[in-house]
Amino acid sequence: MSRKQNVRPRFPSLAQLRQDGYAQQEILSPQWQEVRAGHLRKVYRARSYWTYTPVSIQGKTVKCAPDIAKLFDERSLDDLRGQAEETLRQLLYRALAGDSRAVALYAGLLSRGTDSLAFLATQQTEKVQAEAEKQPCWPVLLSLNPQELKWAKNYLRRLHVGEKATTPTRPGQRRDPHNFWTALATEALNVCQANRRVWVPGLTGALALCTCSLDRGLCGRSSCRAASGHQGSDFPTSRH
Repeated sequence: MSRKQNVRPRFPSLAQLRQDGYAQQEILSPQWQEVRAGHLRKVYRARSYWTYTPVSIQGKTVKCAPDIAKLFDERSLDDLRGQAEETLRQLLYRALAGDSRAVALYAGLLSRGTDSLAFLATQQTEKVQAEAEKQPCWPVLLSLNPQELKWAKNYLRRLHVGEKATTPTRPGQRRDPHNFWTALATEALNVCQANRRVWVPGLTGALALCTCSLDRGLCGRSSCRAASGHQGSDFPTSRH
């Protein structure tokens, strides 16, 4: 009686994973760790390391870039953006009207989108980091679990969130973005940016003059007050 032999599956080597696009090299820079309020220390770690992505995550096959490109449809990015914004806006309207199912759908879509953004950061680290550096805030899923708070801080540090933003954010900062006057100054600065891009392309120096007053909580520049007719976003936020 013949005995059936078990054939062990052949797994790809680490070099093959790197070649096929399933690994991402990350260069670590010295990080600042808050020892206590107002006191920081620089933490040095290994200069670089490789992050390997498994071929299958929670039953979903992770495809490399050429395979993903085959999944594109014929819609443009502008069309996708418009449809996504309109869908979220309609869900928000229904949620504000008290529809419980709309609240669940709205929260679920945003949660999955934020989780996907964190996964994207492991696949396209340099491009995500380049965008995160320009944003003062970055979406991240949080809970009251201290371990998740620790992970979120390290995640934001790895992406260098806010380092090149118009209103930079950093550890140990005392400016409260939820303060009424700070939110008003931030909105005024956003108006300056919009007017500079659309109406006054040759304007220089106005943004630098406005940012100096943000830490004091109020921007009193006449150029900002003159742009008070700017229409803000349709999505209400907790900072207004």
